[in-house]
Amino acid sequence: KYSAMLREATKTTHTAEGEGLRFSVGYNEAIDQLYNGTLNRAENTHLKLLDHTPQIYLDKAGAKDLKIITGWDIAYLAMHKSGDIPGNYHGLGPDIMKKIPQALQDPLYIIKQNNGRIIAITEIVVKKNRSVIVSVEFDSFKSTKQDGVYESDNYNLILTFMDAKASYLQNTIFKGDVVHNKNKESPEDFIL
Repeated sequence: KYSAMLREATKTTHTAEGEGLRFSVGYNEAIDQLYNGTLNRAENTHLKLLDHTPQIYLDKAGAKDLKIITGWDIAYLAMHKSGDIPGNYHGLGPDIMKKIPQALQDPLYIIKQNNGRIIAITEIVVKKNRSVIVSVEFDSFKSTKQDGVYESDNYNLILTFMDAKASYLQNTIFKGDVVHNKNKESPEDFIL
């Protein structure tokens, strides 16, 4: 449905200037429209998950209190199993994607990487006896440019969403500083 539009959009979603970010519909509605192929890309360059970064990220990882957003192409890749744009597809589906804003409020782990990026490992219950561990990586995104110089970081931009598999968790947890561990269990026990 999107093929030509998606290919063109992936060239411009995260421009150097970051100008022209638009959010015309709420997050859940945008997820539904993106999944069904009806999202208006011109009116929704990005999806806004939260108006503020949850306090736990400020306290534990030194994050800035900014809106949390993602590019629609990032959400498309995370939600679908396959599609019309190049990239790594994760197949989370719309139901899990809609639960991510709430899950970010109470992460299992927060990992601060050496490059300053923050990774939240969250658990989302999808059925009575099944839950999915989702890794969300975000970093500040500069979107205000004055005389060729960025004035401020206006958003925490989610760079990827994925179902966190054991090998990914092991590589991620040991490559960064675990600054929050909700259940106080060792990362080694968690990923086994």
